[in-house]
Amino acid sequence: MRVEIIINHIVQTILIISIFKSKNKIKSIFPFYIFAILAEANDLISQITINVFWTNSVNSNIYVLISSVIIIYQLQVWNSKKFTDFTYLVSYIAVILIWSIENLILSNLFTFNIYNRIIIYLIIISHCLILLNPFSLTNYSRNKNEIIFMITAILVIKYSIYVVSETVWINSALLSTSFQVFIFNLIVFSNPIINLLLAKADLWTPKRPNIL
Repeated sequence: MRVEIIINHIVQTILIISIFKSKNKIKSIFPFYIFAILAEANDLISQITINVFWTNSVNSNIYVLISSVIIIYQLQVWNSKKFTDFTYLVSYIAVILIWSIENLILSNLFTFNIYNRIIIYLIIISHCLILLNPFSLTNYSRNKNEIIFMITAILVIKYSIYVVSETVWINSALLSTSFQVFIFNLIVFSNPIINLLLAKADLWTPKRPNIL
């Protein structure tokens, strides 16, 4: 097993533990906890399927659907503006339809299908940007609002990198091999960094000012 893969497993475990043990525990963070566990489970399954079947396309495609629905639900839970619930409902339907059309109709699960990923990731980014609006976070204390804000901002970076990488693979024939390798390494090494940032955000505790 490559060193970067081992590092990613370690960091994802740290993220899971940080969410579970956080002193700043947010009662509504359970979907994000499942999201973190699912990511680690998918990576472990990928190691098995790659060794046995030489590809992890099936579990990778399924992971995109399940993880995307979970993270959108988490963003919905954090959003205090209940009139936006219809928007999230439309997003759930759109994600499932877009994923199903490419993975089950136009192609199959044994192929790494890219277009649905780009669209789904853009949907997630759009909901993250909505949540970054301070008026979307009013149900929690200031400290917890700041934690949610940081996690959401990191998710924007995470999924933006995914969109760039998937776009590169679509246009790989037009790009140099060295640039493709650069994008691949960007994904490989950014994952543990992003997970560490998420763990740091979840454990972060603002210092109270001294009152004389």
